[in-house]
Amino acid sequence: MTLEHRTDPESFFASLKDRFRSGEAADAEFSVGYRIAGDGGGDWKVTVGEGGLNVEKDPAGFDDCHVIVHTDLNGFSGAVRGGAGDRGTFPPPSIRIETVRLPGSGGAVGIEPDLTPSVALRLFDRRRPAGGNRPEELVSLKVMNAIDQRFATGPVMGRWFAGLKDRKFLANKCPECGRTQIPPREICAVCRVRAEEFVELGPKGTITAWDLVYYASPDPLTGAIRETPYAVVYVMLDGASEQEAFSLELKKSDIGNMKIGGRVRPVWAEKTKGSYEDILYFELDD
Repeated sequence: MTLEHRTDPESFFASLKDRFRSGEAADAEFSVGYRIAGDGGGDWKVTVGEGGLNVEKDPAGFDDCHVIVHTDLNGFSGAVRGGAGDRGTFPPPSIRIETVRLPGSGGAVGIEPDLTPSVALRLFDRRRPAGGNRPEELVSLKVMNAIDQRFATGPVMGRWFAGLKDRKFLANKCPECGRTQIPPREICAVCRVRAEEFVELGPKGTITAWDLVYYASPDPLTGAIRETPYAVVYVMLDGASEQEAFSLELKKSDIGNMKIGGRVRPVWAEKTKGSYEDILYFELDD
């Protein structure tokens, strides 16, 4: 579909009346002056009030405007396209917004610099296809990212995943300080010696801390957003060393009753395959 992308001031201001949403303007009352330098630029004043719109070219003055936007053709064109300045700032360096007096205020009144874009989003339709009245078509490309690779788990994590397949929590134990590490690591993080002995922990444990999440970031691969709220509990499995907590999501129906010191048990997948997906979640052990 061929779209109008003309961003010269003459065409832009001529299009405002066709794109004006009068139904959204009942409570809006403002006037903005535009002073655009350069060949093809000029002065315009846009006034919204009583549900109507008035666009005036070469106005007598800007004394009754809320703000005056000073820019050049490049700055104006970039703003119309939705661009911003360095580091995404608004207004960009090529645009200067001057605060003027509000009618009847008796003095200068500060206006937030994002007045123009915020009002534009609410009161004006986006540009329409050339020669038609249909709204601009938004193109969406859905892509599922996939990485066709396999990674070796190594002898230590390999034992861990093999344990999950058998519905067991395997930790390795330091030969010097006796602390357990879960998931296991090749070297004791405290003594810095190899920890080659494995012990089974749990499967039940005690909640030592929890996080309740009300906002979930989209999955980076699928774009899916998980249901909220959800809780992640930090569980010290039976037999684990102090402060060696293992974290996992808690069953949603148990969120209202979770507490520090509460006892939990794991819920396993019906068919395990040696991955983190083998443990579905923890649930309260009543």
